[in-house]
Amino acid sequence: MLQTIWYPIEQLMAWRRARIVVPFVAGVVTCAALFALAGTRTADTESVIVAAVTLGVLETIIAWGAVWTWQRIWRDPTPDEGTWGQVVYRQGVKRLGGIMSLVMPPLNAFSTAWGDLGEGRGVATVSFLMVLWVGFFGWLAIGPWAGYWWGRFMARAAGIKKPGARG
Repeated sequence: MLQTIWYPIEQLMAWRRARIVVPFVAGVVTCAALFALAGTRTADTESVIVAAVTLGVLETIIAWGAVWTWQRIWRDPTPDEGTWGQVVYRQGVKRLGGIMSLVMPPLNAFSTAWGDLGEGRGVATVSFLMVLWVGFFGWLAIGPWAGYWWGRFMARAAGIKKPGARG
């Protein structure tokens, strides 16, 4: 089932221009959304532009990290990696990391929006959507690495050595 969920993202991330296009689009969408939302609440245009551009640049960096992470470690193990590769890449990166990347953004968004409900439903909705958007790319960068290190730890705990490793 996880393979079906990840197929569109795998196709996008495998694209040779993904390291440029995905972060650029994420940054532009973030900047435009923040500018549009903040522009309806304040007349201080200069502050809105600075905040929207700054956060757009930060989202671009986060999205670039997500693409880099995906292209680096989201893969199937090679036959030479044997059981170690199965534990690290299939169980760690793709299972644990993939599940974290799916579950954590909405969980973070709900918990943030819940705290903002006191300020009104509109504020909570915007908060939810922005945290979900940023969290999507953030957890695409963090989740697979967490799975990778968890898989390495589990392989070591089970006494499975990386092929070709000494010791």
